[in-house]
Amino acid sequence: MDIENSVIPGEIWQNSHNQDVANIFLHLGVTIGNHRQRNRVWQNFRNSMNKNDLLVVTNEIGVNAVWNGQARGGCKYHVEGIYHTLQNKLGIKAEYCQLLRKYDVKTDSVIATMKFLQNYTFRFNQLGVDETVEILAGEEVTIWRHHKHQMPELMQELETAGLKLVHYSLNKYATHIMAICQVVDSYSNSQEG
Repeated sequence: MDIENSVIPGEIWQNSHNQDVANIFLHLGVTIGNHRQRNRVWQNFRNSMNKNDLLVVTNEIGVNAVWNGQARGGCKYHVEGIYHTLQNKLGIKAEYCQLLRKYDVKTDSVIATMKFLQNYTFRFNQLGVDETVEILAGEEVTIWRHHKHQMPELMQELETAGLKLVHYSLNKYATHIMAICQVVDSYSNSQEG
């Protein structure tokens, strides 16, 4: 399901008409920072939730801009897998592309891109999709993105979406957070009027 572009369909989680029953939405695995439009994800969660529901999110905490250039975790293992899969599935020879990892100031994220060293044209014709995509030599396609949150930023994103942080805990290194959020009562009232 694409939580960046739509709310969570009610038939998936609504098993009771009792408003006192709380649903728990889990967004785990430090992936909230992978979304292109995090604000839309927060908003779609908010619009999927009732007053007693909880959203549990995990993510890394830190400053993205001080990334030391060391590929580790998802930036190493996931990225390399995605990169090699794309090469194989699209028939791109190793000498005609390269994997780049860097800090992206525009998204305040660490990203990995596939840089094309020659022009390519790809035709996708499956599952009702019939598209031709041209990529020019020198262009980069983002294949992975990760954003660490800082607490003030996380609080602002939640507040903007009509969510409030009701509890959080950090791991012993203060590098990862588990946050539990609820709907802001005044937000739902102000949106209805």
